[in-house]
Parts: sequence; C-alpha cells; structure tokens
Amino acid sequence: MTAAPALALLIAGGLTGCALWPGPVGGGAAVDLRVGDGGEAVSDEEMDQVVGVLRQRIAAMGQGRPDITPGDGAVTVELPPDMDPAEAIDLMERPGAVTIHQVVDGADETVEDPTGVEMTLPDPDSPVQLQLGPARIDNDGIDSAEPELDTSGSQWEVHLTFTSAGAESWTGVTGEAACSQEGSHQRRIAIVVDEEVVSGPEIAPGMAREAGIDFVDHADIYGPAVHACERRFAEAMRLTPSERDSLTIQAKAGIMPEGPYFDHSYEHITASVEGSLRALDTDRLAERYGVPPVAVATAWITRHPARMQVVLGITTPERVSGAALGSDLALTRPEWYELTRAVGHRIP
Repeated sequence: MTAAPALALLIAGGLTGCALWPGPVGGGAAVDLRVGDGGEAVSDEEMDQVVGVLRQRIAAMGQGRPDITPGDGAVTVELPPDMDPAEAIDLMERPGAVTIHQVVDGADETVEDPTGVEMTLPDPDSPVQLQLGPARIDNDGIDSAEPELDTSGSQWEVHLTFTSAGAESWTGVTGEAACSQEGSHQRRIAIVVDEEVVSGPEIAPGMAREAGIDFVDHADIYGPAVHACERRFAEAMRLTPSERDSLTIQAKAGIMPEGPYFDHSYEHITASVEGSLRALDTDRLAERYGVPPVAVATAWITRHPARMQVVLGITTPERVSGAALGSDLALTRPEWYELTRAVGHRIP
C-alpha cells in the first residue's frame, strides 16, 4: 500500500508526549509531542496530516479546539482550558483507529448513506465522496505498519503486516474488489484512519500474478448474479494464451442461490461448468482436487466416520498408484459431505 510514513505513525502509535507545562493565563496546559522515532525526518506534508488528526481528536472531546504548532520532529499542543492533560495525552498518543473497506460507489456531493453503505467520506485524490461498505479489517487484524522507500527511492510505501485473521479478510475484500470493472469505484479499497480516508488504491489487474499467485478459485454463485464474478474476471484480465497457460483456474458448482440449495446432478454440474467456461472465456478448468477419481474415492473412505479400511480390488499399476495418492488428500468435513451428496445419498 502506498502512502506517507505518517500513516504508519498513526497506525502504530508513533506519537510520544515528552513535555508538559502550564499554558498561558486563562488557557489550558501545553504538551510537546515527538513525532516518530527520531529516525527518518518527517516532511511538512506528513506533519500536516498528523496535526489534522490531533486537532480532530482533541476537538472530539467536546471542550474546545486546540492550538497546534508544528516544529522539527515534534508538535506543541496548547489544550483548551479545563481539559484534563492526562486524558488528552492518552488520546493523542493512542494508535489511530484503522478500518479497511471496499468502496461501494462514489458521489459528487455528500448524500445520506444508502443501504449497504457504512459511511461516506471524502476521497483524498479527487473531489468525489466515497461510499464505503462495512469495515472488513480493523486494528485487531493489523500486526504492524512499517514505512520504507520504494525501489526507485522516490516514494514512500507503508507495508501492513496482517494477523492470520486479517490476512484472510484482506484476501476476501481485495478478491471481491478485483471482480469489479477496471477503473470503477467498486474496484477500490479504502484505508481509513480516525474516520478519514488516507489511501484509496484500485486493485490492479495484474497485482496477484506479479506477486507470484498462479491459482484462481471461482464459483458460479460468486457476485451479484450467476457467473458475474467469473465474467468480470475475464473482462478485467484479458489473458493472452501464454498468460492463461501460467494460471490454474478452478470453478466450483452445486450450490443453488435460491433453493433447493444444492444440486449435484449431472445435468446441473454440466450446465454450470459450460457457463463458467463461457464467462471466464477459457477452454479448460482445473480439476477440483488435481488427482485421479480413484484417489478422491480413497480419501473419502479414509475420512469415513466408521474408520473403514481401503481394500484395493484393482490390478493395474496406474490405478494402484492413483489410489495411493488418496492417502495424502485430506478432505475437510464439508468436502466429505459434498461428495456423499454428489452420488445421491441424503445426509440427515
């Protein structure tokens, strides 16, 4: 994610109170706050961002607005009269309240939040008001935030390290955004600090491939309509034959959006696969498990709650080798039940 190092300071809590003294007569106390760790210098633009956040935090206490004077790597905050200095310092030093959202849409002016929109905030890169969906990641999902220069040495980047839960949510929100039309607001992610959008990047079409990701998972029900996400994926990627050869694309089927919830009949699966091939503009899809059917059968037997043993009634070396692959195929419980239903058995 590209942004100023001030963002990392606000996320990580890089503001430290280093002096406190009485303010002018009739005024509140004055506080000196060091910005950062004393390493890289903080630019005027970054300092302005920090000052803006501090002013907003103090004003939110409802006792008046502070006077803030930026200096060399520090700011002096003159608090409103009668404000508790300890409470104010604690508020200013705390890490920023970070949330990450998918952008639902953009508007030319502030409007009442429609259904599905949690908040509407100004876009930092344009006069548009961004309508944001529910928060997908908050401070609990972020492990660390570290600023560093990019490879050209001319632009700062902030690298967020997520917790395991945060990483899963990040994969989900970026994957959903990537299904939207290139250049649309819906393809953007908004990083919000203290209810201010500090970065709103668009998910680049080639970002995943450039990062070394070569496996793509789809399902016919992903998106607002059947095959919608697959269709948007194909429109956004526009894969050349060589690029298509470098990717493994998988599509799932069998779930009915409006009931009867599951359909694993031959007719439905065949129709769904043909629809996925057309939507994805491809001539092939990967097998679900990437092993021969006899391996899946072996894995199903070994996952059976009755702890059944596998007895091979086959004599060809190829089928023996294929069955042996099933010993390394760990089916999840939902996958085991799905296979059971697929052959016509009803699960109570």
